[in-house]
This record gives sequence, structure tokens and C-alpha cells, in this order.
Amino acid sequence: MKPTSLRQALEQIDSARSALITPQGVTSFERLVQSRWMGPGEASVVVYCSDLSNTIRAMVALDGAACAFCAIPTTLTASEIAALLAQWAFDTVITDVGAEMRSIFMEHGLTCLGVDEALADDSAAQDERATNWLVPTSGTTSTPKLVVHSFDSLARAALAGRKISDPPQVWAMLYDVTRFAGYQVFFQAVLSGHKLAFAGLDTPMDQRVAFFSNHGATHISATPTLWRKILMCPASTELSPAQITLGGEAADQATLSSLAAKYPRARVTHIFASTEAGVGLAVSDGRAGFPLSYLENPFNGVEIRLTDGRLHVRAATRPGGYAGATPLTDRDGWVDTGDLVQVKDDRFFVVGRASGIINVGGDKVVPELVRAALLACDIVHEAVVYAKKNPFTGELVAADVVLSGVVDKGDARKIIDDFLSQRLTAPQRPRLLRFVPEINTNATGKVATKP
Repeated sequence: MKPTSLRQALEQIDSARSALITPQGVTSFERLVQSRWMGPGEASVVVYCSDLSNTIRAMVALDGAACAFCAIPTTLTASEIAALLAQWAFDTVITDVGAEMRSIFMEHGLTCLGVDEALADDSAAQDERATNWLVPTSGTTSTPKLVVHSFDSLARAALAGRKISDPPQVWAMLYDVTRFAGYQVFFQAVLSGHKLAFAGLDTPMDQRVAFFSNHGATHISATPTLWRKILMCPASTELSPAQITLGGEAADQATLSSLAAKYPRARVTHIFASTEAGVGLAVSDGRAGFPLSYLENPFNGVEIRLTDGRLHVRAATRPGGYAGATPLTDRDGWVDTGDLVQVKDDRFFVVGRASGIINVGGDKVVPELVRAALLACDIVHEAVVYAKKNPFTGELVAADVVLSGVVDKGDARKIIDDFLSQRLTAPQRPRLLRFVPEINTNATGKVATKP
């Protein structure tokens, strides 16, 4: 029987199995399912915990017991938290942080409960109710919005492929579990009784990679940006994954090829998914982009169409809409993902967000296309492209670049300029180019764009 809640799904797994591995220790499936929500069923709850095990325990307790909940990371600023709180009538927050970090919630009138106050070990069965899972969008180019999911819509892919088998796999978590990509890794791991390994989002990448290696990670998912960081880590040579997945950004051919060469025994898959659509496309043929055949032959029941250069998707199971009852779909059930696409030969490529276009004197520049051109240059290891205000053209294209080796910066500038002049139009080429030692990533594993 298909589980209707996260608790029901986890109760079908041997309670003695290990579910979560962190530097703090190992958490069993029994520990995850034994906590019950002690508040009212009509509650709308924010989960704001620094300890991943507390976050997961709260999610298990709330799903099927509360009206709605939204798990958010403790790394958000006060203004970002305020923007999310304004989108839903939250009344309670479950947290394991100190008084100072709780103040933003108290200012907005929420009741603050510690984990031990909100959750109690109780084996008694409770009546189940439909619970809204409120998931923030990535907010790459705008303020994050809350998308209303159910357990079924959020865990659709994991539930469809669910198979509890031995020995358990070890899934490495590099995403924030409170975002769509993080949920997908979490569900794929625990719903089939596997182990989820998490070393912390603030832990240096080489230490995270070493942690995954020490615990025998078999499945590793990350954005292409994070994969390029992983490949630079000495500890990456100790990894031996069976499955590599790239998501969150367009997978470039250079990164796909590098992963295939370094981990020849691994299946390398890249996916497209979005919080709004609640669905995903995947391909494992080693090529960037997705087959145009998906237009005629839906992937795992996900229909797609390309309209006016934008990607639209439709699936039987999908989110309910944005918080505030704003619909996500048109009357025929299609979701405009907001992603721009290009078609070349037998593939289509997701090339960027429509909301992130840079306007250079009337020419519309997609920053992701400029970044892809930069990454194709042999001397460029990483790059971020962003807009700079200009009194004459409105905006200019700017880029920060991490060089892949020891190259004289004067020579590097000329090499990059010559390389881009053959691939980009004049408005697309960066007029401001900085060489930096590192490019930061945000909570979703993507490059942190400039304001």
C-alpha cells in the first residue's frame, strides 16, 4: 500500500537500520519515527533547527499531524525569514537554537517551542490529516516564494522507484535539506531504507568529501558548480560512487566528461527539476542537454513542451500552487518553469532563467550562456556572470573568474577575450572581468550571483 505520510513510509523500514550519519553520530529509523507532534492539528509550523536530525524528526512528526509546515535553514537573514513568514499564517516555530536567533519569530507573533517541548516520544497511533509541505524556491534571481506541496507531490520520484534492499546504499547530502533538491536526495535515501550522510553545509568541501569517502558513499548528487569544487579536492580520489547526479544547473559537457573519466564505474546522470513543477527530467547518456524525443515520449510520465523559447512541463502529481493560492499551472495543467531553452540538433538545452536576463542597451543577454562560454575555455575553472549598472547602456555584463592553473593574469585576459570573441556577440562579452581565488555558492549549491 502506498504510504500517505512520511511516518507511514518510514515505519515500513526495519527500525534498527541506520538512517542518518553525521559528525555527531548515527540516527536510526526508530529514532526518526518515535517522535509525535504535541500541538494542535490546525497548527502551521516553521521548523528552524541547526541539527539535521532534529529537522527530520520534526518533519516526520508534523506530516499527517499538522495543517502545514515549512522547514527553513538557520543561515537565512532576518529579512529573508520575514519575507517567508509574510507568505503564510504561521503560528509556531520548532527550533533548537538560542534566544537571540528566535527573536525574529517572536517579533512576528509565533510561539517558540524547543524540540523537546514540541515533540514527545509516543507510540500511540494518531489520526492522520493532509499536511501542506511549504517549500521555498531557490530565489536565484528573486525573493524566494513558498510552493505548496504534499508528501505525495514532493516525494513522487522516490515513491515511484521505492525498493527496500540490502545492503543499504549511502547517499551523500550536499544540498540544504529544506530546499527542493535536498528533499529529493533525502527521500531517495530514506524512503528505500538507505543511509543519508551529511557533514554540514558550512564544513569545508575537502572535509565533506573525506567524510563521504570514509562512510563509503555510493550515491552523490550535487550541482555542476559543487562537482567542480569536489573534483579539485584531494579527497575526491578516494571516492568510489556507483551513481553520480548533477542537478540545479545546466550540466556542461566539460564537467560531465571529467566525471566520467575520473569515476569510470559510476553512472553519471544529469537532471532538470524545479520547486514549482515538482517534477524532473533525467538523462544518462553522457551528453549535455536533453533528448528532443522527450517531447514525443514523456520521461516518467512528465510531459514537456517548448513554447516561445521557454520550458513548460505537466505531470499528474504536482504542487498545489504558491502560498496565497496563486496557481502554478494554466487551465490545462501546464507549468511555465520560467527557464529559457535552446534547441540544437537532437537536444534541447536549459540555458537560464527568464527573470535573470541582463539588458545591455536593449540586447537581452542570458548570463548562464556567457558563463557556459567561459567554462568552455581551458584556463577557466569556475565563473559567475552578473549585471553591472551603466549610465549609457543601462547594464553591462561582468564576470568573476577562477583560473584553472597558474596563468599570468595579463595573458589570461587576452586568452579569454580571444576565446569569447569567437563565441559571443559584443553585448554578451564581459566588459568587466575580475580574477578571484574562489567563487562562493549559496544554500542551493549554485554560484552566489552579485547584487
